This record gives sequence, structure tokens and C-alpha cells, in this order.
Amino acid sequence: MNTKMLATTIVFAALTVALNPAISGIGIPAPYAPYLIYGLWEIPIVAAFLLISPTSAVAISLVNATVLFALFPGSLPMGPFYNLIAIFSMLLG
Repeated sequence: MNTKMLATTIVFAALTVALNPAISGIGIPAPYAPYLIYGLWEIPIVAAFLLISPTSAVAISLVNATVLFALFPGSLPMGPFYNLIAIFSMLLG
């Protein structure tokens, strides 16, 4: 990674963490399952995937999962890990 790519990845990672509902409180519940929240924090991950590189998107996803594990694991301790798997499947699909 060159410096510009690294700096852009860091900015997208910070935006992803800031948009996380555990930190910002912004979340849209799914109408079919109110316990599921539409992930606004996934938008910067997809944007980084398309604009920068898939490697940047994976790095941002890992940073987001690490922050979730550290600050807000949720009611289910493995929740951030399941979220990480869902993001990886979205990036692969």
C-alpha cells in the first residue's frame, strides 16, 4: 500500500467506526425482524472496496470488528465475529 491508499483506508475505517450504531446510535431496524439493524456502517466498506481495493475493505472490516469486540460486544459475545463473517460474504458475493 502506498501512503495515499493507506491514508484513505484509515479515513474510511474511522467513518465506518463512527457510523456504527454502538457508537453513533444511528440504526434502522429491519421491518421483518426488528432485532436486525441495517448496517449504515457497511456503506464506507463497500465504497472502499469499489474505490480503493478489496484489501482495504478487508482491513476496514477487521478494524471495525476489533472496535466492536473492544467497545460494544453486544448481548451475544460472538456478535461482532458474526458481523465480520456477514461483511466478508457481502464482499465476496
